[in-house]
Amino acid sequence: MRILHRFCIFNNKVDKEMIKFLNKHNIKMDYTKDFNVFEPFEDSDNFYEIKNFLASYKIYNHSANVRLIYTKEEIEAAEWLTISLSWYNGYAQPQDGWGYIHTTYDSSKMCDKCYAGLVQKDSFALKKPPKWGQRNFFYVYGAYEIFISNRVKSVFMDNNVTDVEYYDVIKYSKARNIIDDTKQIYVKTYLQPGLKDESIYEVFTCVKCGAVKYDIKKNYFYYDKKVFDGITADIVKTSESYGVEGSKGTNLIFVSQRLRKILIDNKLDKGVYFAPIQLV
Repeated sequence: MRILHRFCIFNNKVDKEMIKFLNKHNIKMDYTKDFNVFEPFEDSDNFYEIKNFLASYKIYNHSANVRLIYTKEEIEAAEWLTISLSWYNGYAQPQDGWGYIHTTYDSSKMCDKCYAGLVQKDSFALKKPPKWGQRNFFYVYGAYEIFISNRVKSVFMDNNVTDVEYYDVIKYSKARNIIDDTKQIYVKTYLQPGLKDESIYEVFTCVKCGAVKYDIKKNYFYYDKKVFDGITADIVKTSESYGVEGSKGTNLIFVSQRLRKILIDNKLDKGVYFAPIQLV
């Protein structure tokens, strides 16, 4: 495993001293753009020298800009993995005032402080259909749900991927036409609580309803292996909610090694990232 940091350097912060430093460390800048992205590994020889220098300009690598890069061996050895996607196809609709929270979900029992208590009751609506190209998965902003092409659905069904339902996705208009070749995966199996303390960075408890959200450290995801006993599904959701204070919590999605291999064997993994879960 290697730790990759992402720094965003705005051109209006660059002076002669910074240019000299960047050139010394072979960091290339495109001064025709407003900002440049630089992504060094933490184990690079000059990482902390660069980090400290940029900090003197108030340029920091926040935790949200840290990624873990796992080896092929680490990923293949895991029984269960987290899954994440690189492509966002717009916002859930209606977007204004987060209106989708009340149309897509039953919000009658929602806490208006932390958004806990939402239960999906209707299809997601999108402004436009996805332009799939070589991709087959996407998110929408505002909801941690997975949307797939019909090709993925067909492969899942052919390989007996169970405990999922496939919901239609609607074009946002009065007609509410179904968008062709797009489905939402609805995951039916929820794990029992199993998050280990080693993974917890901070715990947020809603002052109004008492709901708990977890902010996770940027390292291996440690989980109690006992909660996977008897699980026959290849895709599951956590019962714990994840997020930061003031945000809508998210139940994370885990997939089995079998499902990962199905996606790879069928060349459906473009823009899909897996990270191993440590079962303890």
